[in-house]
Amino acid sequence: MCHSTISLSMTKKNAFVLSLPGLLFSIACCIPCIVFCIMNKSKLPPVCASHFDASGLPNGYQDRNTFFWFSVLLPAGITLFVDAIGLLITLLPASAYNGIDPEYLKKGNNLNIIRSKMLNMLSMLGSLLAVFFFSVFEPNWEYNWKCKIDPEHPVPCEYKIVVLPQVLVFIVLELAIITVFTMSLKKKLKNQGLLDEDEQHYWKCGCCYINDNDERLCVPNRLGGGWTVNLGNPLGVSLLLILILCPIVGFGLVVLFQ
Repeated sequence: MCHSTISLSMTKKNAFVLSLPGLLFSIACCIPCIVFCIMNKSKLPPVCASHFDASGLPNGYQDRNTFFWFSVLLPAGITLFVDAIGLLITLLPASAYNGIDPEYLKKGNNLNIIRSKMLNMLSMLGSLLAVFFFSVFEPNWEYNWKCKIDPEHPVPCEYKIVVLPQVLVFIVLELAIITVFTMSLKKKLKNQGLLDEDEQHYWKCGCCYINDNDERLCVPNRLGGGWTVNLGNPLGVSLLLILILCPIVGFGLVVLFQ
């Protein structure tokens, strides 16, 4: 009961305030994208090329309004969706501490600091996604400005759309943020006195739970604020792969059918 009382009282105290910089940054990243689309909508032809074949000729088209709103709403929607997930993490009560001494959480409001770090990380990922999607759309806009668009007879154009550099930059930035966050979390959890020896044995690098004797697919995080997959359970590994692959497949479909 003591653990539950402390978790509920600390969950909503300062986590949102501490995470505001990340939220504001992610929203600010969307503003230039939206302003660009609004300022340049008048330059678009009535019918816009939205997809291209291997030879660089357009093979998919949208009307001006559909092309405009898709370019504006997808990056903004992705960012807000990721931010919403982060907000949910900061608001959920910590259901278990896995043997952590409640006194540790009272020192410097550690629980909320870690929650805010999680939200800031998600917000940064959301902003990266927004900028990346826009960087993919922007060459499409230039193509529609500079090239003749004829759905009946596609006309070759000297302007070539190159997406690979944006993809590489996005991957590098995403890996960098995840690495920094993981190392930061690992550093926070170096205190071996937080868990007894049995519990500590199942937590690798401070954040990975591996217990083949535990039938649960997911377990509460060590410091509350969400759940983590049990990598000792084959179904848990499958669940993690699904969670990782779904966004990748979704992104691929968006790029393929945009």
